[in-house]
Amino acid sequence: MVLVTEPMLAAVVATARGSDAPLVVSRYGEVTAPPLLFRRALFGELLAWTGEGCGKTVVQRHRGEAAFVDWPHAALTDIDTPDDFAAAEALIARHNTPM
Repeated sequence: MVLVTEPMLAAVVATARGSDAPLVVSRYGEVTAPPLLFRRALFGELLAWTGEGCGKTVVQRHRGEAAFVDWPHAALTDIDTPDDFAAAEALIARHNTPM
């Protein structure tokens, strides 16, 4: 999630401050992804999980209680290959800032 910015993090925190939701989830169209904020009430559930997928499982389990922050789908850029890196660089260059 290389295009997560400080303003995005601030928006997630502001959403949490304005809500009693147990978690705040970023949403890119229909896709949920970082940044996320889990409240202390979910820490035990997060810590009890073993293996991969802990955060995703907790998000799915509490989806109906979550507060959401919506972002453009273009911000959902991940880098796994050199081509992904080149595409992200081009996107940043075109917009001078991701968000």
